Amino acid sequence: MSKVLSFVLLISAISGIQSQPWQEQVSGVTTQLTGVSAMDNLNAWVCGYSGVVLRTTNTGTNWQNVSGNGIPATMQLINIWGIDQNTAITAGYIGSNTWVYRTTNAGTNWVQVFTQTGGFINAVSVRLDSTGFMMGDPVGGRWSLWKTSNRGANWDSTGLYLPQAGTETGFNNCMSVALSKIWFGTNNSRIYYSSNNGANWNTQTAGAETQIGAVWFDENGSSTGYCGGNVIYRTTDYGSNWTSIGGPGTGLIVGVAGLSMWGGNLWYVRSG
Repeated sequence: MSKVLSFVLLISAISGIQSQPWQEQVSGVTTQLTGVSAMDNLNAWVCGYSGVVLRTTNTGTNWQNVSGNGIPATMQLINIWGIDQNTAITAGYIGSNTWVYRTTNAGTNWVQVFTQTGGFINAVSVRLDSTGFMMGDPVGGRWSLWKTSNRGANWDSTGLYLPQAGTETGFNNCMSVALSKIWFGTNNSRIYYSSNNGANWNTQTAGAETQIGAVWFDENGSSTGYCGGNVIYRTTDYGSNWTSIGGPGTGLIVGVAGLSMWGGNLWYVRSG
């Protein structure tokens, strides 16, 4: 797991569509920010260390600080998932323990909905149908996998057993959920893949990569996806086969996103 990341942004166009210029926005905090989730062109959530949570309803022109209100200032938040402009879930850690918090009133209050001794939640995803999935580093020899059926209010690990291989761990935000399919990367030369909401798991590999720090598939279920280690890999069959497409820069690729289903651009970030 990577608890501190510095990012260098690189853009790789995979079609003739021109990339839009980047605009720097003022967050209003000096804390390191670690996760972002956008629901549409207006609404987005951001989290960071020291329990920081920010939200925007106008494309980032203004950011409202909705920290505290139930989240301790000592909490190192790692990832966040915005369900809508009022509802979000964020996960973090203090020491060797992990917590997950949820708001349904735009951050006015945060309610603890999950905690795990010795755990570290890497990624959370909640679908529009209220179901969701959460992945964390292994605890007690098994991967920490959880599901929800009520927008993250409760989490259950029943039927989600996946044993740890050796001392493997995951990466922050390195999970992709598309309909009933789930992928997440590890530092153990493999991607774990489920086609049935986590009931069963297979392993996938991308070349000789020993660390898969990022994985992305379009949430609508396209068979085309991307993962990243030292370079970017592409699949057109849900990950059964991965082909390197290169990618400039150095450092582990720790984030991938794109619009490949519509022939758009591919974005990725490397650790500095």
